[in-house]
Amino acid sequence: MEWANEDGVTALVVACERGSLDIVRLLIKAGANIHMVWTMRDGTVLTLLAVATNQENVSMVKELIKSGANVNTEGGAGLTPLIYASFHNRPLVVKILIKAGAAVDCPSSATMSGVTAGVWPLAVACQFGHLETVRELINGGADVEKSHYFQHNNREMTAVFFAAVNGRMAVLKELVRAGATPQLLVPGFSPEERFMLLVKLLMGGLAKVAAASPDGAMLLRIACDKGFAGAVKMLLETGADVRAEGEDGVTPLEAACRLRAFRTNKFGTWNPKHLTVNPIP
Repeated sequence: MEWANEDGVTALVVACERGSLDIVRLLIKAGANIHMVWTMRDGTVLTLLAVATNQENVSMVKELIKSGANVNTEGGAGLTPLIYASFHNRPLVVKILIKAGAAVDCPSSATMSGVTAGVWPLAVACQFGHLETVRELINGGADVEKSHYFQHNNREMTAVFFAAVNGRMAVLKELVRAGATPQLLVPGFSPEERFMLLVKLLMGGLAKVAAASPDGAMLLRIACDKGFAGAVKMLLETGADVRAEGEDGVTPLEAACRLRAFRTNKFGTWNPKHLTVNPIP
């Protein structure tokens, strides 16, 4: 029953991989080890639930859970079935696993195929833009403001950050709708760093904001109000209108001058009747 080939694959594994539900039931009934974790020749570590999850075999996932498979057993790189389901965009499997008691905010313990050590199911789904999976995780109780410290860049990162830096605007909106704080894209980043990230997202076409549009002018005005020289430079380079007046009749350059954000003044010379824009150094 437990004989395995050189890859560590048993009859139960083969039946699970092939989606042979009736055979899986017979093998389990005959005493096959449903809790096995095996290592293949390439180093991949798998569990039966991971196999069924990756193939989106809902019936197999249900049968394994019904037969006692642990929904939180870690496979390769410390990835749980729920992280696998989030990575492969299996929203229905996500729902089933959470209902069966899967730890919804549990982080991975190692790195594997584009998934960084320390990420948790919601962060994975946000990174790859799996909107329906994100919704199932949120419905299942995922903490939309959970953060994790990543040593490689010395930052605390949130699900909002993973959605933002990968351009997943629909996912970002879903997180905000669920209560995530969009202003705190990355805990520990300075206000200017957060604003720069937001501007890059918007200027990258994620919200279809053109620098020369009224929205682009609004971003320029905010950057000047805050004295964010880096954001000002980026907006000007992409065509933001320095002459556009806000609702109060104040232009971005006037706003910068009023707040003594003199770093911004090198981009232009202002007088009440005329404004000329100098080349950006």
